[in-house]
Amino acid sequence: MSGILITGILFWLGLIGLLILVRPGSKIHQVRCSHLKAKHFLLIFAVIAIWVAGMAKVMSLPDEWNGKNPGHKDQYEQITESFLHGHLYFEYDDPDPKLLAMENPYDAEAREREQVRYPWDHAFYNGHFYMYFGVVPVFLLFLPVRVITGHALPTLLATQIFAAGFSLGLFALFWNLTKKFFQDLPLSIYLALSLILSFTCLRYTIKFPILYHTAISAGLCLAIWSFYCFTKAVWLTDREGKALFLAGIGSLLGALVFGCRPTLALGNLAVFPLLIAFLKGKRITLGLVLRLAGAALPYVIVAALLMAYNQARFGNPFEFGQSYQLTITDQSSLGSLWENLRPAAIVNGIIFSFFESPTITVWLSHGGVLWECPILLLGFACFMDQQTKKQIRENHLSCFLAVLLVAAVLIVIFQTLWSPKLLRRYCEDFLWLLAILVFLSSGFRYMAAEKPAKYAGTVCWLSIGSFFVGCLIILISEEASLTATQPEVLGQIVRILSLGTRGF
Repeated sequence: MSGILITGILFWLGLIGLLILVRPGSKIHQVRCSHLKAKHFLLIFAVIAIWVAGMAKVMSLPDEWNGKNPGHKDQYEQITESFLHGHLYFEYDDPDPKLLAMENPYDAEAREREQVRYPWDHAFYNGHFYMYFGVVPVFLLFLPVRVITGHALPTLLATQIFAAGFSLGLFALFWNLTKKFFQDLPLSIYLALSLILSFTCLRYTIKFPILYHTAISAGLCLAIWSFYCFTKAVWLTDREGKALFLAGIGSLLGALVFGCRPTLALGNLAVFPLLIAFLKGKRITLGLVLRLAGAALPYVIVAALLMAYNQARFGNPFEFGQSYQLTITDQSSLGSLWENLRPAAIVNGIIFSFFESPTITVWLSHGGVLWECPILLLGFACFMDQQTKKQIRENHLSCFLAVLLVAAVLIVIFQTLWSPKLLRRYCEDFLWLLAILVFLSSGFRYMAAEKPAKYAGTVCWLSIGSFFVGCLIILISEEASLTATQPEVLGQIVRILSLGTRGF
């Protein structure tokens, strides 16, 4: 009990100290990003290192999600071996004859009724089992590591690498935006928003780190670095040649997102206002058009490769395996996207994803992202300030911010129409877009604030509050999560927070 008491006291003293440190009157808000010294950059690197290490540690805790009890969640390791043997399908034993004999093998109730044996959450087509999760992570990490080392790369480690890559990319992208639009932004706001928005975007990856979020985290990593390249090309590069080179890298990274998570890749729509910004004031010539086409060529090449991959597996260049899933719903009978276009379902999907309120009983339940991620409210609140909106217009960012929001809504719509059931973890497909919106709107709000120090303190306090709400989401017991399989962890946390006076 003494150890719990000491830990609890240290926690509460640390939290109180942090709240005092970032109070509006603190000198920490006087350090401007345009006047950083070596010690400040060391602080940034230390914060990133601690964040990445802490995130990786938490991801490794639940046995059901760290590879110790992989079940069906080691598909990336398995498909890597199949690729090395020249097969696009899993090299499993022959399918259960009952599955082959079924009139409709995608009927979950019929499979259960006939007691069919089959691997869960695989795609089944023409007698073979396939992986319908994005294939790009195989070529980015799993195959190179397997070939170079002779050992399979654990899916957990791959997810940790992609999540770390996304966090680094978000810090780098926000630094680009700071240099371009608000160099006088305090280091405190930059660090607070970079940290909390990184955490906000990765909460479910931290909670469920393998298979499902291997694909999502890979897509997030590629998408954020794609935006880093595009923003640097458009806003921070004077030479056209260098800008087009960076745009080509951004195109390649953005195109590869389609091979990780197609819905997440809809964020590429935000490239169009960046293209308009790049062309502004330039004379449109045939040479410039050809150079821009060359920079965009990776989209065409990657699309062709993905279509060929789908054609080789399913005889359809546009089929990623979604229709042939062996899960809870028969998606082979859902028809085309147009046939599934139901306005009521779309409205419900938007409410579910953004606005649905959580039920607060003994413990917090899930809700829409505006409830689960209070920091997002800061970004939308900023748009109510007239001076902030004026600065956004003067910097010609109205279109860019609008497309970020529209792309997020479109992602939710496609999720609603394509998925048999919306899950909370799907929010990671669009949260990164809202994170960019929040950072930009918050930065302009600071620049327009009459009392900037007070606003900086508010941002930091809200970031701390959002962090604790995010931790509550991670601690919800579900889907073989850490607290579902190891409930003693939750009890230990409660005892620490209550200084040993309560259990759970």
